Amino acid sequence: MTKNEFIDKLNMDLRGEYRHFLFYLYHSSVVRGLHRHEIGELLYEHAQSEMSHISEFSKTIIGLGEKPYCVTDESIYNTADFFPHFEKPEDIIAYALQMEDEVVANYAARMKETSCLQEPDATFVSLFLEEQILDSRKDADEFREMLKI
Repeated sequence: MTKNEFIDKLNMDLRGEYRHFLFYLYHSSVVRGLHRHEIGELLYEHAQSEMSHISEFSKTIIGLGEKPYCVTDESIYNTADFFPHFEKPEDIIAYALQMEDEVVANYAARMKETSCLQEPDATFVSLFLEEQILDSRKDADEFREMLKI
């Protein structure tokens, strides 16, 4: 894998962070049910966390000498499958868990691919991805606990 191919994958990961941000933000408003308010606040907090991830990914890609993906680079607003829409808390949390588990797997794979980078970039990006994995795994574990009955 070349450095540019690796950066393309990081940009796809960044696109995923935008998708997660929009998912959490949208669902923080439309969630329905008994604990709507609390779950809406939780989802809004996750949206804020995703904003930080977007910024961190962007800075990492810039640090590697490339331009980061921007959500305005494509018309996501006309794409019906950018993320599914739910109203029930259980459906929202189940999908959020799926997204976070996917991110953990993607970033673990990406860590192995940092070997295409020269030092100190390889170490920096590995540590960055490790931090992202820890954050997403913590979120996934929280969602997993919320779904237990």
